[in-house]
Amino acid sequence: MPGFDAMPEEQQLRASVSAMTRELGPSYFQRVSTTGEHATEQHRKLTAAGFLGVHLPEEYGGGGAGLTEFSWAIEETARAGVPALSAIFSAGVNGTILARHGTAEQKDHWLRGLATGDLLSSFAITESDAGTNSHNIRTEAHRDGTDWIINGQKYYTSGMDQADFVIVVARTGHDHTTGRGRLSMFIPDADAPGLSQQNIPTALQIPERQATVFFDNVRVPADRLVGEEGRGLHASFAGLNAERLLVSSICLGVGRYALTKATTYATNRTVWTPPIGATRPSPTLSPRPTSNSNWQT
Repeated sequence: MPGFDAMPEEQQLRASVSAMTRELGPSYFQRVSTTGEHATEQHRKLTAAGFLGVHLPEEYGGGGAGLTEFSWAIEETARAGVPALSAIFSAGVNGTILARHGTAEQKDHWLRGLATGDLLSSFAITESDAGTNSHNIRTEAHRDGTDWIINGQKYYTSGMDQADFVIVVARTGHDHTTGRGRLSMFIPDADAPGLSQQNIPTALQIPERQATVFFDNVRVPADRLVGEEGRGLHASFAGLNAERLLVSSICLGVGRYALTKATTYATNRTVWTPPIGATRPSPTLSPRPTSNSNWQT
């Protein structure tokens, strides 16, 4: 949140995002969450104003700032009761990965699309048998001529129903010294032949859906390898570290939203007088009798 030393740029960015998202309000977020709609209007507003690409390179349509500025924007959406969750794994995770490890051609196509809001994406790394130990990933990719063929499945993949493409982490080899898998990252289209998804029902009331994603001989050209072959886990941490920062910004914003709701309610709710949140003087207590009195226990 803005502190006493907040720079004018931070104050301006936060105020602009806050004003824009408060126009939608919590009722919008609740509606799209319960009806299964996508938060398209929110995404359109924020990308048109440049907020969801503020951390991406200017030469690819972004704002040229950093993750700090992006975290301010994400926090303010949550503080307004309309958290921009899809921005975390799309522009946040994948945008950061492509900005740091993508080729010039990959940046020109996919990164530019994320910065301008023309594209949405998903990030597929989680597997039910691997958990946080990504070295145990079983989804595999092998060469077929100049192409790669991907087989396997991913679990709890966010926003696949909205994605134009997905960055997937797959095993492309094995380190016989450590026993760990050598991982690489690829960019298949979300509607690529052999790629399918199944919705996972959850208790979360959010617009973004979770899915199991199946890769059945999904073919991707060699120019869709992100970063170095076998170094995909290293490259993926550019996005995973960004995700940690941005998720914490969502949590901070939701906490501030809840605190504002609680204090407003306590200030205005009146059962008797004054309101329930008003400061009351402590009651005057009579002193306890001394042992010399006639007080009985």
